[in-house]
Amino acid sequence: MKNLYAKLHAIMSEVDYIQKDKTNTHHNYRYASEKAIKEKLHSAFVSHGVLFFLSVTDVSNESVTTSNGNTEARTTAKMQYSFTDIESGEQFVGYFYGSGNDAGDKGLYKAITGAIKYILTSTFIIPTGDDPEEDDDDCNSASERTAEKPVKVTYDESSETGSKVCPKCGKTHRGKYPKCLACWQADKK
Repeated sequence: MKNLYAKLHAIMSEVDYIQKDKTNTHHNYRYASEKAIKEKLHSAFVSHGVLFFLSVTDVSNESVTTSNGNTEARTTAKMQYSFTDIESGEQFVGYFYGSGNDAGDKGLYKAITGAIKYILTSTFIIPTGDDPEEDDDDCNSASERTAEKPVKVTYDESSETGSKVCPKCGKTHRGKYPKCLACWQADKK
């Protein structure tokens, strides 16, 4: 595995940051797209002779109700991924789960896309500024804060944009749900 590890390390040293390039207007946040992540890594993979493979090994679906009362399907997929050195044949294999919600037929594609993004950025420790646990406006960088005043949102969630104030603890957050992550998790227990 010495050759493959050296190549993975070389790729890691070449790609140190991926800029957020897209905005999700429905939930009001910026993110690094799959395209941006793949574009940054593609040439490094090619120049170092490393292949990336992904296969879905298991899929499950469940019906979920969104915060505004709509029903969507949540697709969860278990995937096997590998990095392969084209010269030595050495291979590093791992497993990852991805999930995607969709009212139509794109849940599996969302699960795969999310998994690819997190496998690649996590393996190579590439920051994008994204933090899946972040829901507090205080955690966002100054350049990403909106100039708007926080919007007080009740449980019927009349607005999907802007900052919100959790009705339970009063904390300002930017999540899509009316409650902050901490209160939502506490209520789930």
